[in-house]
Amino acid sequence: MAPRPKIADLIDFLAGAGSASYAFAGGKAVRLKFSAGLGFLSDGGGDLELTRSETPPWLSEYPSPYTDTFAWEGLSTVPEWKAEVLLTFGRHFGLGLGLSRTVLSSTGDFSLAYEYFQTHGYESISGKFSFAFVQHYEASALGFQLNFYYFLPLGRFEFYAFAGPGYYLGNLRHDYDDNISLRWHDYYSYPPNEYIKEIVEVKHISEEATCRRLGFQTGIGLQFQITPHVFFGVESLIRRVNFNDWQGTSSSSSQWTQRTFWQSIGTWTTSTGSEVAAEEGSLWFFVGDVFGSFADHVPTLMISDNQPEATYSHSPRKAEVNFHAVDVMLTLTSPSAMTNSRSPRSP
Repeated sequence: MAPRPKIADLIDFLAGAGSASYAFAGGKAVRLKFSAGLGFLSDGGGDLELTRSETPPWLSEYPSPYTDTFAWEGLSTVPEWKAEVLLTFGRHFGLGLGLSRTVLSSTGDFSLAYEYFQTHGYESISGKFSFAFVQHYEASALGFQLNFYYFLPLGRFEFYAFAGPGYYLGNLRHDYDDNISLRWHDYYSYPPNEYIKEIVEVKHISEEATCRRLGFQTGIGLQFQITPHVFFGVESLIRRVNFNDWQGTSSSSSQWTQRTFWQSIGTWTTSTGSEVAAEEGSLWFFVGDVFGSFADHVPTLMISDNQPEATYSHSPRKAEVNFHAVDVMLTLTSPSAMTNSRSPRSP
């Protein structure tokens, strides 16, 4: 009677498709590969970084008595994960179909304030002005990747290199608020008279846009067979994909209040208003006057159905948000199924 096969040998035979010994023996194997790590951005996301980095120079153009604040950190690393199905052919070659996701997220705020006081004989004038701006970006890229692999077995280690195209789906959400307040006080001591004007405006804008682009990725990796059927390793890849034709929608709402006081009348008059607007079109980048004549050098991303007019913008162009990065990721690979051209074991 033939000896009964050991359970361990049977499991090793059925699940061994993804092991290095099986693939190296000349069979075909299907592996599942999971990766997670960090991407080191080459330029912080393109125009997302340009919008951030060009804001401090604009604020510095206003000398004393203007004061400003700026709190907005640049992006250097972003999380990323990837799942991939690998079909290997013999010892050295393979084909991978993968799904990856990367997210850029950034929040920044800055402000500009001004106080004024002056006297002329019987007249004293004081004024306060403040502008506060807060914005939040979240951009993501979902990639469908086709990679061509070359494997080099080194005992229980396996070195590999890969390269291939990717089809990437980009998604961008941009929310920002700007708050403006103004108070003007004009006082005459003789004859006694007083004039006060206060204006407060609050505006919120939400933008959503999408873009689809072809990209490219290439990388190398080294993995170690920690069990007969599981590999653990590290991988580094370079990704290049630039989204430069965003299309989307924008919605905005604003409310303002104006209060005026004349001593000769002896009472306050108040007026309020609100506005809601929506627009769809392309995402544009420009440097322009979107908040008033005091701020004509603001780097801005904005959705518009037409190119921004030159009367309030400089060098308008379609915005570019890229995901160019060098990624460092940890990998875990295991077998899932097999086809066989020859058995790795002797009968």
